[in-house]
Amino acid sequence: YPPRFVSGRMSLRARINLLLTCIMLAFAVALVVLEISDARKSISEEVEAATRVSTQLLSMNIDIRTPEAMVDFLNRLGRVRANDIELFTLDGARLYQSPPSIYKVGREAPVWYARLVTPKLPPVNLALPFGTLVVTPHVSRAVVDNWDELKTLLLLTALLLVAVNVLVFWLASRLVLPVKEIVAGLSQMEKMQFHTRLPKFSLP
Repeated sequence: YPPRFVSGRMSLRARINLLLTCIMLAFAVALVVLEISDARKSISEEVEAATRVSTQLLSMNIDIRTPEAMVDFLNRLGRVRANDIELFTLDGARLYQSPPSIYKVGREAPVWYARLVTPKLPPVNLALPFGTLVVTPHVSRAVVDNWDELKTLLLLTALLLVAVNVLVFWLASRLVLPVKEIVAGLSQMEKMQFHTRLPKFSLP
């Protein structure tokens, strides 16, 4: 006798969809891991380049002899993106701090994501006759940019996953239609109904 077809098991259509979903989820996870790795590298390169430019600009004006003149210069310079600039006296008193960034103000990436992509970049100290200039890399705005890109990528991946699953579910429903009739025919043969014949199928 042919093997009995046990009812209640996962259908072939559901198995196909589940397999495809697992493959696409694995692909999405790999894509996210790659995106986070690339984000960390690009943030590091971007902030390091900005820090070098800021340091070179400040070094060209390192010969300013009075703190008042340096504070005036820094006020005119304003905010340099990806850097916090501070001026301290020799005894540690802060004379100047660069204004906060207005780029995407009030927006922050999730803490877990910031921890994954934030590189460890030390501050740069420039000695002056009357104190110290401290240039501290500030990566939060670059992190927000990359977080926005990752959210867009995740949204597109989710939409693709839904669209492909709907398409495959419809195709599988059509393609497995003969299977139901084949199983029904085998079940009848199992009951000694050997006169059973299968119809001609429109699908290969």
